[in-house]
Amino acid sequence: MIVQQMFPPEGLDPDEDFHGDARLFSIWVIWKGKGKYAVQQYSSPDGPQLSRAGNWSHWAPEPFRRHQYRFTYDEACAWAEKLRGTLTINGRTYQQVIEWRASLDAKETA
Repeated sequence: MIVQQMFPPEGLDPDEDFHGDARLFSIWVIWKGKGKYAVQQYSSPDGPQLSRAGNWSHWAPEPFRRHQYRFTYDEACAWAEKLRGTLTINGRTYQQVIEWRASLDAKETA
């Protein structure tokens, strides 16, 4: 049984993550019990969760609504692949952060 799986954005190797971006920009598939998984923005228990309708909830769903936020493992992985690279932190995707860092490096060397 897989307890959690990280789906980092393309080009982000969690083993070589100098800035600590992997946990922030990755989609997580996390086992929630009874054969069901959640798709989350962070690996913490209270991270934003994806509903079956494809919307992010920024709070833990109430017990009577949890079924709307639970997937089979294959469904959760399919959503994670689809959403890989779309998360934003401070208004930027991982790719935009990489470009921003490169522009800062170029200014420092100029």
